[in-house]
Amino acid sequence: MDYKDLANAIYPDAKPIEYYEEKYGPRDLPQGAEVTRFAPSPTGFVHIGGLYQCIINRALAKQSNGVFMLRIEDTDQVRKIENGVNQIVEALAKFDFVPDEGMISETEEKGSYGPYKQSMRREIYHSYAKYLIEQGRAYPCFATPEEIDEIRKKQEAAGLRTGFYGVWAKYRDLPVDEAIARIKNGDKFVIRLRSQGREDRKIQNYFEHISKNSNRDLCCELIIELGDMNFWQDKTQEYCYKMVQVYKEQLQDFVTAVPQFKIANTVIHFDETSPHLHIIGIPIKERIQKWNEKTSSKISDIYKRIAY
Repeated sequence: MDYKDLANAIYPDAKPIEYYEEKYGPRDLPQGAEVTRFAPSPTGFVHIGGLYQCIINRALAKQSNGVFMLRIEDTDQVRKIENGVNQIVEALAKFDFVPDEGMISETEEKGSYGPYKQSMRREIYHSYAKYLIEQGRAYPCFATPEEIDEIRKKQEAAGLRTGFYGVWAKYRDLPVDEAIARIKNGDKFVIRLRSQGREDRKIQNYFEHISKNSNRDLCCELIIELGDMNFWQDKTQEYCYKMVQVYKEQLQDFVTAVPQFKIANTVIHFDETSPHLHIIGIPIKERIQKWNEKTSSKISDIYKRIAY
């Protein structure tokens, strides 16, 4: 099937991807040089976890004669704060984290691979989105928030994984001419990736996958979250902060159960829909499954402890 007409209807003015591949060619760096980046969102203060990322990324770049970049993820325009980029730049400067490339103020940048604000890279992403649509690997989805909410409720009622996939992705195989007609009519849409459906590569059990993986130094991030979005939407900030002690206890359970796990960083996020704990480190695979089984039985007790 030829999707070029559909791609042109969505992105008529997008440049071919070859334009950007030529514009942003290979960097003139020594072999083995690493290009690293710190990409915060200008929605609040830089927290200790962000500074930890800077330590690692700058060290990797410097020791390999590479580049340490500051890119701003300003796609969340709702929570974006005034002078957010300046606050980030100033905070990093206090700890001597001065990027080799990237944003250096609210409106200024340095480097030849910009723009370094995501919101200013829209034309680049349009070109690659157009290419994916032409290849049949992406498509316009016209699902309304109401439709998505209805799908989620049906999936939850049936005990299925929630999401827009398989038979639930109702606009995935919409005829091209019908999709073009809806676009010309001004119907709102988003671009979704069209999965190739590699069921043979699907990980059914993450912990089993880790235990059998031959790479013993695989770095991973674990996220511990109690309660869902609906539970937390009406909770006060004071109530959310009660989670600090709860997650400290969860972290101690983790360290006790898997003492060989090399923890690089832990941080509790309060700036998203629900408070949750991030644990980043290198797992000792044969102990991960044991920790998962041991900890899962304690979840119900924790819920009772904080009056869920």
